[in-house]
Amino acid sequence: DTRMAREFPAYVELAGTSAVGAATVMSTLGPTRSLVGLTIAGRDLYVAAMNSDGARILRIDGGLPELQDNVRRLRESLEPRDGRYLRFRIENGRAIYRQILEPAADLLLSSARRTMVEVTDGPLDGIPLSVLPIGEDGRFVIDAIAGARLPSVSSLVLLAGIAGRQPVADPFLGIGDPALEGDPSKRRGVQQSDVFAAAGGIDLAKLRSLPRLPESA
Repeated sequence: DTRMAREFPAYVELAGTSAVGAATVMSTLGPTRSLVGLTIAGRDLYVAAMNSDGARILRIDGGLPELQDNVRRLRESLEPRDGRYLRFRIENGRAIYRQILEPAADLLLSSARRTMVEVTDGPLDGIPLSVLPIGEDGRFVIDAIAGARLPSVSSLVLLAGIAGRQPVADPFLGIGDPALEGDPSKRRGVQQSDVFAAAGGIDLAKLRSLPRLPESA
């Protein structure tokens, strides 16, 4: 860790292994952004909500099993099965909203904020918060605010510093070609939900079994 911090300090910041003070984050957010962060400790959840005017940390005792179950059910309705989508499980989306966002909605979704930065952990890694319903009036989070997902809180500060630099003379274009091992003739019907574990994270063996990208070298 010490060597990584010395030789690749920007990567350490991006990966989120360095601590950032709340005042720095609040200043970086500015007047038009808010931030929600989720941390898991055992079966408990810690939700951090902040904008440029204030910050709040909420502890949800024993909340992990409920979150896992609701995310699993909601994710199932977002992935096609046999070429068809299931009914959107709006009740599970509402439950996630009430558990994670509603207690700090005054900070996260105030009318002055245009973008909510998401730094999530565990089950929420596979669910964009923008799909969550707000209340019973048919509105969703995306109707109230745009979403932006980052890997760590410290990456917000790092990217803000990069944005202020002069652009390079020659832009860089990178095209990835993941070393996937699946049958290229079986691209149809791939289920992304099979790759993501219900408790969060990715099943690397199932990821490698996907077919390679079309027209990749």
